[in-house]
Amino acid sequence: MEDEQKNETSNTNVPDQGGKHDNCEPSHQVRFAFGPDGQFYIHTRSGPVYEYYFKLARHSTKEVHVDSQTCCVAITADGGIFQAVSTCSSSSKSPGPTILYSGPAGPASAFELAYWQLTQKFGTQHLFPLDDQSRANFTLGPRGSYFVVTRDGPHWHNLPEDLAAEIETAKRTPFHVALGVDQTWVCIWEDHTFSWNLRNKYSGLAAKLQAYANIKDTVALVALAPYDDRNSWIMVDCDGVILYSINGPTNQELHQIHSLTVRYMQGQARRTGQTISNMHTWGRGNSAKKEITPYTNFDKPEPLLLRRLLPFSQQLQEMKRHVPYRLRQQDVVVSTAVGCSMAIYCRIFGVKARPALAAGALAGLVTFGAVSQNGLV
Repeated sequence: MEDEQKNETSNTNVPDQGGKHDNCEPSHQVRFAFGPDGQFYIHTRSGPVYEYYFKLARHSTKEVHVDSQTCCVAITADGGIFQAVSTCSSSSKSPGPTILYSGPAGPASAFELAYWQLTQKFGTQHLFPLDDQSRANFTLGPRGSYFVVTRDGPHWHNLPEDLAAEIETAKRTPFHVALGVDQTWVCIWEDHTFSWNLRNKYSGLAAKLQAYANIKDTVALVALAPYDDRNSWIMVDCDGVILYSINGPTNQELHQIHSLTVRYMQGQARRTGQTISNMHTWGRGNSAKKEITPYTNFDKPEPLLLRRLLPFSQQLQEMKRHVPYRLRQQDVVVSTAVGCSMAIYCRIFGVKARPALAAGALAGLVTFGAVSQNGLV
């Protein structure tokens, strides 16, 4: 695992990487938004498959409808939800997505009144051409900042001064902007090259961006947690590789993010014929590495019953193939507990010591393989 505590480059801009991707499909296939109090939204599109996961604070908003027509989502500092929703259909002449807003339940707050005005400003016009819904980008940041791209060009408010100056003086148009705490930002241009200033925040991300800049690679999406100091971030490159460091969600929520992103990357590898490797994920100090090829099946997990029908030697090979890059502590603890319990139960029912130990060891091994194969984080 990389050292996430090392000093990062601050105020680093890379305006001339010379990106290698003419068509960056993941830029409109993956969307992520952070909100307050650990809230987040993620969706992926892999061919006809649309998947999303929306974690909202309980009773914080009115009913929010999300489906495959949702182009992107932004979450306000008080838990309100902005959606860029496609109004296009075979019978509609609407030229593209429009913005909807769902505020917190109860009396309108100052936040809600301000964002209602923002909705009126941008929601009364159709924002994007019909044939280019991938340009649907809407980002909210701290202190009422926002960045949105319309068919008339980009609009923003209260951006960090160095970012605003970068946009105003650049000869290129920004495609997407990520806004974070303490005036931090990442700007992705239309050619998917990028500039950034993370001011030693968002541990690990600056090193990733610098590594991509060094090899003139391109980035599809970056999202920063804008409302707290958890330093969570997510990054998607133009090959469909998803990297993230997310702190705060429960293990179940992290597993949902992990499963959804791995399924997307598996579909991407199968469509492009490329191998996706060096894929690290972080959550509460854990790391994992997977190699996803066109021939792996991380989007189609095999039923446990079918695996039991395989010869034992093949089961061991299957488990070995899915063991993570690093033996994670919780997997070892669970498998050890299962193995010890099995050995004790065998002794209680009169099984001799050696067979009981063998049964316990086998139970622990099978448990470890199953936990690792399912990629529990």
